[in-house]
Amino acid sequence: MILKALNNPDPNQQVKRRHVVIVLLWIMSTLIAAIYFIGARLVDFDPTGKLRQQDSQDFALSLLKQIQLDPLNMGNTIIHFTASGCVCNSYSQAHKQSLNQQAISDGYQVINLTMTAALRELVPATPAALVMSNKGKLVYFGPYSEGLACSSSNSLIELAINNYNKGFNPELIIDKAKGCYCPA
Repeated sequence: MILKALNNPDPNQQVKRRHVVIVLLWIMSTLIAAIYFIGARLVDFDPTGKLRQQDSQDFALSLLKQIQLDPLNMGNTIIHFTASGCVCNSYSQAHKQSLNQQAISDGYQVINLTMTAALRELVPATPAALVMSNKGKLVYFGPYSEGLACSSSNSLIELAINNYNKGFNPELIIDKAKGCYCPA
């Protein structure tokens, strides 16, 4: 009787094992696909390192010259850089709107720019922002935040603006960040 049971396992038991194996394979393939697609969307803000070689003030002046703005006549200003067709713009839209509301209430001027060929030489990826002080000095340049959604929960730009508003000018250029960015 025992030998017979070992040689002829219960068909219901085989079906249950098969279901368990199928479910485990499905879970594993879903996890592998999620890791692959999330990893593909997380890219470096400055993959070529063009910002690492820049002096912060020289970079800001070059960028302002390219968009034909005089740093001494700007006041506190936030300049947003976006690229047409960049899906990451839609992910960062809520963060950008909340940032703009706070900036306007703090007395900042807000300028929105779409990337041009000349700007692509200076700006490595979008969405990005440049923040200038009321004295024409760089406060911040880089992405809004890190991560897939460019959300305010891990905002880099708000940290720099808050520090500047408290009396510190970090002259911060962010080149090492991973998130949803479109190459310029």
